[in-house]
Amino acid sequence: MRPSESLNNTEYLNQEETIDIKELLFKFLDKWYWFVLFGFIGASLAFIYTKYQSPVYQLSSSVLIKAEKNNGVGLERMFEGLNMGGSTKLENHIGIFKSYSINNQVVNNLNLGVTWFKKGIFIDQELYKQEPIQVLFREEETNLTGIKISVTPLTKETYKISAFGVTKLNGTQQEFKLDQEGHYGDAINQPQFHFTLLKKSEIVLEDQYYFTFNNLNSLTLSYVAGLKAEPSSKQSDIIRLELKGTVAEKASDYLNELNRVFIKFGLNQKNQISKNTVEFIDSQLSGITESLNKSGQSFTNFKSRNRMMDVSNEASIIAEKVKQVEQEKTVVDMQLEYYRNTKKYLDDPVRIKKMVSPSVVGIEDPSLGAAIAKLGDLYQKREVLLFSVKENNPGLIMIDKELEMTRMNLEENLKNLIHNTEITQSYIIDRIGIIDKQMAVLPQTEQEFINIKRQFDINSTLYTFLLQKRAEAEITTASNVPDAYVIDKARIETSQMVFPKNTLNYMIGLILGLLLPMIWFMLTEFFDDSITDITMIEKGSSLNIVGSIAHNHHEGDLPVKDFPRSSITESFRGLRTNLQFLLSEPGQKVISIHSTIPGEGKSFISLNLAVTMAMNNKKIILIGCDMRKPKLDKMLGLDNDAGLSTLLIGQHQLQECIQQTVVNNLHVIPSGPVPPNPAELLDTKKWVDLIEQLKEQYDYIIVDNPPLSMVTDGFITGKISNTNLIILRLNTSHRDEIKFLNNIAQKETLKNVGLIINDVQAQGYGYGRRYSYGYGYGYGYGYGYGYGVGYYDQDEEHKPKSRWRKIKKMINKITVNS
Repeated sequence: MRPSESLNNTEYLNQEETIDIKELLFKFLDKWYWFVLFGFIGASLAFIYTKYQSPVYQLSSSVLIKAEKNNGVGLERMFEGLNMGGSTKLENHIGIFKSYSINNQVVNNLNLGVTWFKKGIFIDQELYKQEPIQVLFREEETNLTGIKISVTPLTKETYKISAFGVTKLNGTQQEFKLDQEGHYGDAINQPQFHFTLLKKSEIVLEDQYYFTFNNLNSLTLSYVAGLKAEPSSKQSDIIRLELKGTVAEKASDYLNELNRVFIKFGLNQKNQISKNTVEFIDSQLSGITESLNKSGQSFTNFKSRNRMMDVSNEASIIAEKVKQVEQEKTVVDMQLEYYRNTKKYLDDPVRIKKMVSPSVVGIEDPSLGAAIAKLGDLYQKREVLLFSVKENNPGLIMIDKELEMTRMNLEENLKNLIHNTEITQSYIIDRIGIIDKQMAVLPQTEQEFINIKRQFDINSTLYTFLLQKRAEAEITTASNVPDAYVIDKARIETSQMVFPKNTLNYMIGLILGLLLPMIWFMLTEFFDDSITDITMIEKGSSLNIVGSIAHNHHEGDLPVKDFPRSSITESFRGLRTNLQFLLSEPGQKVISIHSTIPGEGKSFISLNLAVTMAMNNKKIILIGCDMRKPKLDKMLGLDNDAGLSTLLIGQHQLQECIQQTVVNNLHVIPSGPVPPNPAELLDTKKWVDLIEQLKEQYDYIIVDNPPLSMVTDGFITGKISNTNLIILRLNTSHRDEIKFLNNIAQKETLKNVGLIINDVQAQGYGYGRRYSYGYGYGYGYGYGYGYGVGYYDQDEEHKPKSRWRKIKKMINKITVNS
């Protein structure tokens, strides 16, 4: 047992596998060149991807929304009580910015019906305001949208145009093809296209262009989806607009035009009531002017005809009463008509928004004006919101509920106002009847004069009143200013390229390039159950490691003889030294070499160990006990007609089977011809007698056995062996073999079991790791040597890794400290 270990075999069997991060890191460092290669490939692919991607620019602008009330001159009298411009909600303005109608107006204003491109090697360049050719077409004519129409200049005056696509004709899809030559200015008339190409600037004949007709509805929706509008902060009244596009100038023009259309829209909304008032007054004035002219002419003619300069005092009093009552009746009639029309148009958003202010008809009721203005505002909000949301949107549902409540309250108020006004109208009519009775006692001439003058005075007063209201409305329109101001307009100079992100793409490419080999190695490590490192054996088994054999860099099966100054020869010398301490008791001469599976190098190690011990002036006999698949005779070039199989069946004598090799003091008993029952031949007294007889003639007996996991031959020979050395070959043996060997040791199927690690790669500071575990008694030289690179001058291959050695030392130091 190793001095530093106290786990028994059962504990080793039950020990859970854990991931050794440091060991895994060392493995990654050993494959550094793969990480460098794939990291370079990843960064290169990221560079190519970035270079041949169309750049996307982000532009922004800021708009200040005024929240204070600004009613303008004269509004106190005309629109008293109206909530115009107060307590602005940014959400409403954001909804207007992202509305379809506003953005569609912008698209039409910028003439974005056609998009031109210049063909490139990898990416095509969009031409905005730089297209050398202009497309003229009529909106009412048919032009298929989304079809790439290629234009190839042939000469300075001619071109070739081509297009291909699929269209629907009479409900069925049909292919079409456009391929013709033409002169600039000639009309293209096809079933699918109707346009004319005009040359705008000098054209490079080597360049190729194409253009597409855009679907303005789809283009508008794409701008609405790409437009970002949000408050610059929670407490701010500034809306920040952002838009991304492949052409910075195009995105800049769009944002600036959007701001202009938005401000114009807001100003038009503010002026709408004034415009409605002017239109209403103009319609009334047209009739009143005519009536005023007629009544004035009648009044003049009557006075001239009857040579009347004045009337009696009583007639003057009655005329004044008639004038006053008629004026009151005219106002009441206008108010009553206004109430009835308003009640009639409550459910009509278009008509309700065109209603004039109540003050125009002499109604000084602030609550009524506010209610009508609120109803129109709610209709406007609903119209704006419908462009961006569906009918079941919570915000729209809330507006509908508020609309319904406002309509109900306004309708109830109008009913009361109509009722009260009708009462007032009846009262005035009664007063007119009383005055008419008083006027009946006057002379006929004075009666006619009073009637004519009454009509003239009414028209004159009403005309003056309407002119005054019209002037106030025009003053209001002239004094209105926008509620929104552009603080920062979109500028190309302040645009930011947001795609592709060069640095981020390079980092992603590099990281992905590094991850690919890492994932591959980790998956390989996960699914690979081979033993790749000595530490796996140390952690998984309590069996002692007697020696480790370096990787054989030489051709031939006898490197210890042909290359005495090589690392593999030195590793066999170390194994020989450990075995001398291990077999120090008298009579301990039999060494059995085993493997678990084929290919682990048992015959190679058996032969070279025998040569190494023979070169140390020891008389060695090597027995080929693998009678199922003989190999020693081929490795040494010996005759295999007489060997162990013929010896055990009595066909040959011992001396007939022993053969001398090219190495002094080394004799070999080959396995002989393949028998049908190798296990039965070994499990006899003849085999035991043979070993006892050979002990008297040789210093050590080395037995080369077949694999333990496949046949029982090795277990039979191992019973009479002084030590059983089982070979595990790195990158060939499987991890399950460790459990298999632990079971052998636990059940004592073989006694005095030790391990030999084969095919240990040089790490630049010897082969294997530096350990100094003895074999059972706490002494021995271990299996690691520290002679360093260059000591074994006969090695054909060594890979100096002094740089990684320093890194590993640093990692070890950090790990120990942590």
